[in-house]
Amino acid sequence: EKSKGYGSRIMKDITDYSNANNIPLLGNTYTGNFVFYEKCGFVFFHNLIDRMVYVMSDGEERKTEREGYDMFTYDPKNQLSSIVNGDDKIIIRVPFW
Repeated sequence: EKSKGYGSRIMKDITDYSNANNIPLLGNTYTGNFVFYEKCGFVFFHNLIDRMVYVMSDGEERKTEREGYDMFTYDPKNQLSSIVNGDDKIIIRVPFW
């Protein structure tokens, strides 16, 4: 249910866990959700999803094509800065991520 605070509570628990365990977070979401994630302390990197590539077991590369989606991070210690601010493709080894 929207506007009940459930999503914010979940995201707070996730960011608390991230902070306690020094784990940066990287995710994607529909652009319509950006405001919610920004309120929860996440930062958006527009067009970062264009650099995401899945490598098939035969070596074929498949580009991520998700119209209306983009990437966000929760990374207070800037551990992902070289990735999100770089130009190289980002290899994803999890199918159908």
